[in-house]
Amino acid sequence: MIKQKLSVEGQVALQVALGWLPWLRAVSEMHGYALCEHGSKNRDIDLVAVPWVRTVSQPAELVLALGSCVDTLFARSVLSEDFYRPYFRQWPLSDGTCGKPHGRLGWIINVRDGVYFDLAVIPPIV
Repeated sequence: MIKQKLSVEGQVALQVALGWLPWLRAVSEMHGYALCEHGSKNRDIDLVAVPWVRTVSQPAELVLALGSCVDTLFARSVLSEDFYRPYFRQWPLSDGTCGKPHGRLGWIINVRDGVYFDLAVIPPIV
């Protein structure tokens, strides 16, 4: 599969969104997860949230908190000027998740201009 290159606007959005990672890590830590990035960062920002302490939030609660953080950062960034960003979460399965190998759960958090966070959460073992 050949991925399209980002527009200039998309490249700016990608760089701005990469700057949000410290805030997203802080939110994840408050919920008991370590947030790691991986991948090429050519179009999307691949993130993996791993339970790190004994008591953690449920994955959906973590995702809502991260989505709220992205919404706040977006509203305060240069990206919000003259642009309507739809509140977008891609949850293709009826339970609100996208199943991935080894029990990972997946969500997409849109930024703008083709840029998004591709989030995989490893659920806690109960």
